[in-house]
Amino acid sequence: MVVCLIAVLLWPAVGTVAGQSAPSSYYGPAVTEDGTPLPDGTTIVAVVDGTVQDQITVGDGSYGGGEPLDEKLRVDDTSSSVHFYVETDDGTRIEANRTDPAPTSGTERFPLSFPEGTVQPGSRFQVASLEPGDTTVLENETVSITANVTNRVAAGTETVTLRVDGGERATRSVTLGTDDYERVTFSLAASSLTTGEHTYGVTTEDDERTGTLTVAAATPSFTVSGFTASDTTVGRATTFDVSATVTNDGTKRGSQSVSYVVDGTPIDSTTVTLAVGEQTSVSFSAINSSQFQSGSHRHAVETANDSRSGTLTVEGPTPPTFAVTALDPERVTIVNETTVDLAATVANTGTRTGSQQVRLLVDDEQYYASPVSLAGGERTTVAFTVDVSSLDQGSHTYSFASANDSRSGTLTAGREATPTRTPTVTTTATEPTEHSPTSTVSVATDSPTEAEASPSDESATGTPSPTTVSSETTAPTTAPASSTTTDAVAPGTDSASRSPATDTTTPTGGGLFSMGLLQTIALSLLALVAVVYGVLKALAIYLGY
Repeated sequence: MVVCLIAVLLWPAVGTVAGQSAPSSYYGPAVTEDGTPLPDGTTIVAVVDGTVQDQITVGDGSYGGGEPLDEKLRVDDTSSSVHFYVETDDGTRIEANRTDPAPTSGTERFPLSFPEGTVQPGSRFQVASLEPGDTTVLENETVSITANVTNRVAAGTETVTLRVDGGERATRSVTLGTDDYERVTFSLAASSLTTGEHTYGVTTEDDERTGTLTVAAATPSFTVSGFTASDTTVGRATTFDVSATVTNDGTKRGSQSVSYVVDGTPIDSTTVTLAVGEQTSVSFSAINSSQFQSGSHRHAVETANDSRSGTLTVEGPTPPTFAVTALDPERVTIVNETTVDLAATVANTGTRTGSQQVRLLVDDEQYYASPVSLAGGERTTVAFTVDVSSLDQGSHTYSFASANDSRSGTLTAGREATPTRTPTVTTTATEPTEHSPTSTVSVATDSPTEAEASPSDESATGTPSPTTVSSETTAPTTAPASSTTTDAVAPGTDSASRSPATDTTTPTGGGLFSMGLLQTIALSLLALVAVVYGVLKALAIYLGY
């Protein structure tokens, strides 16, 4: 027993004397990257230059022990780096996250960690890198997205997916062996996305890596350079040319209008179409200086994105320019009128004397025109009397216009309603006489005139006027002996001049009722009998008779 123990202790020295290096012995924790202990019974092997040196099983989250008699992972060949693997049941080896690049003789506590999922069956694909990461692309571009996908455990096949804003855009089926990797590339058209920021990523069944993709609008941008004659002087009534170079510095082919502008007013323009980076020369020829006043002006060549400007100096007198500066009145309303007076102030804002036609238009139709001659700086009033009898009722626009300017006002035409004559009723009664046994009532069909209000002698004798309708009532042949006549006339007025509407004849004496009164009494009695009959009938129905 003692001899055996001595032999064990002396064996390393004997090996060294024989020219062999002393072995390295390892022990320590065995976990996954997230700190999970490897299951008991997991096999760990040590490999040097592809040769297995030793193997050991895991118990309680550790392999081997630190005591002299505890089992350890023994490596005899210490001439190269030692690699540590977990060996699965199917023979697949999963390498630990660390190696021992310079092993030395003796015992060493050497903790080992392995990729997550080492103790799980099947593969485990991870996304090791993502390109281009956070990036910006134009909406008319296509971006390539590349990811390195690795597998450090069992061989297998998984689906690798490109996602944008959480939605699936493309997939690839990838097969990897243990410790294998593959670069997976996807193409994404930025035009399929809205402008702005998006989150994109490449995912496997167990891993994901993301980045930010910003989509910028692609637009043409036309810049101006090389503006010739930017500062130039021209005479009156002459022509001149200008030109400039236009370049598309944008990110998209496009078309734009290029204009020559003087004091903010476009004088001429042309449309130019350019590809990205393309340029062209744009010219404006035979521009007549007579349209500009004498003096300095700002002129420029402009696009929607850029402009180049300079000073244009025009020498000589300014041509006559007739401006309409005021209307009198600007707003007018006419009612039942056939004419109206309209006027305008016209001024020659040029420096030379000239003549122009000044026109008056109503609803854009010419009514009148008048020639006007003015010296430079002079002004005058142009007036017209306008026949408006044919205008429809309502609002109309009228304008004074010269060859250079115009100004508009409002004319409102109206009509008053024609008054309606109210018919009146006139009652005429004649006194009964021995030779005239009738009375006449006349109804006028229109308001009476002064002559109609005072009937003539002819109408007083019972003859109706042509505009009356007469109703006659036959009186007794012999007038009652005693009767009184009440006349609503002023004192001193004879019967021939009394107003027929105010004569009232009341019969007296005799003790007899008139026919009208008897008829009224008879009708009243009949109505009373009808009411009593209705009441009695209703009462009988109610009582059940």
